[in-house]
Amino acid sequence: MDLSGAPIGGGRSGGTRTGAGATTPVSRSTSPIVRNNAPVVLEIGGDILFDSGKTSIKTTANKTLDNLASKIKTEYAGRKVRIVGHTDSTPMKATAAIKDNTALGLARATSVKNYLVKQGIPTKEIQVGSKGASEPKSKTNLALNRRVEIIVE
Repeated sequence: MDLSGAPIGGGRSGGTRTGAGATTPVSRSTSPIVRNNAPVVLEIGGDILFDSGKTSIKTTANKTLDNLASKIKTEYAGRKVRIVGHTDSTPMKATAAIKDNTALGLARATSVKNYLVKQGIPTKEIQVGSKGASEPKSKTNLALNRRVEIIVE
């Protein structure tokens, strides 16, 4: 679902938080319906957005991000957006252009920011950050750790 409850993307299981840390299990590429001004957290699996070790958004993720941008512009205009990149703990390859997971998370968050700006979200409303591998969701399923959180405040 997008921010209004309509289907977007496809995916794996994950979670979305609203309010004071409450969790509602949903697809990793979905978000809840928001009925108040509490922050909205949309979690999109890294495997949906990016190829392994890469920072370029997959073309298959465009529709998901287009729907997200549309909802932000129409229903959450003027609200701040934070984009936080998360990675698994697998070390980067020695030949990789990006040398650590924190930098990879930041580069991925920046790619999502740039995409949303191209869709008309004002750059001044968007902040980016990275948690790298510091906030894993699973010790055994590393795919759950690779994600981007988009928080509409």
